[in-house]
Amino acid sequence: MNKGLVTFFRVAGTLSVVTVIVYLLFLGFGVNYYPDFFLVIPVYFVLVAALLAYLVNKAEKNRNFLSLTVMLGFRFLIVFVALLILFVGMFFDRQHVLSYAGIFVLYYILFSVFETRTLVKLNKKNDTK
Repeated sequence: MNKGLVTFFRVAGTLSVVTVIVYLLFLGFGVNYYPDFFLVIPVYFVLVAALLAYLVNKAEKNRNFLSLTVMLGFRFLIVFVALLILFVGMFFDRQHVLSYAGIFVLYYILFSVFETRTLVKLNKKNDTK
């Protein structure tokens, strides 16, 4: 199994477990805190994990692919679309802004940890070869 798929399954599995835990917490605390667009958040981050897996596969095949420009472009794309999803979700569901923003920040931090570790490992491999 290639490293891109391993990265994707690791991130998607972790996000799925967090999604189930958050959903069970909402059932425990009551459905009135449940944001309307809750499932948009995990779906977005799973799609971004697929993009990260694609970058890992391309970097494994072509060592020169993962330059600073590519990494910064990838980060800019993630941050821009993430902020867009955050603001649109907060605009359309004003009643659950706090829970939506809190969940979004949790997912963003969790994904950023995986992304940073993956990109640092890839960058170290490029430096040693």
